[in-house]
Amino acid sequence: MQVITHTNQLKALTPSPLRNHLLNRYNSLIETEDDLPPIFVIVEPKDDVTGPDYAFVSNNGLLGDDEQLYESITHLPDLNAHELLLLLNGEDANWIYVPDAAVESNPSLARLLNTPTAL
Repeated sequence: MQVITHTNQLKALTPSPLRNHLLNRYNSLIETEDDLPPIFVIVEPKDDVTGPDYAFVSNNGLLGDDEQLYESITHLPDLNAHELLLLLNGEDANWIYVPDAAVESNPSLARLLNTPTAL
């Protein structure tokens, strides 16, 4: 898992379509220096998505404990990833990027991300 909390971390990423997407997302969300920056979490295929690293989401990690956990779930075919928006305390934006490889290796995660009722 990679956690990105600052624009300098974004700029330090290896140039890629994901990096470009994250920079664009960051720039679309930040209007002034006083704005609370979004947190980007990049899931890696080897991650245990139900493990303690993802306890900030729920007791069951990315799988959640509530079907209304994510504000939105979008598949981004150009990035071969899903983009999940998790709002904590109603305002802290956590953008979670789950590569298709991680989804394919976890049937429970695949069901969550590919079920329309999960939205």
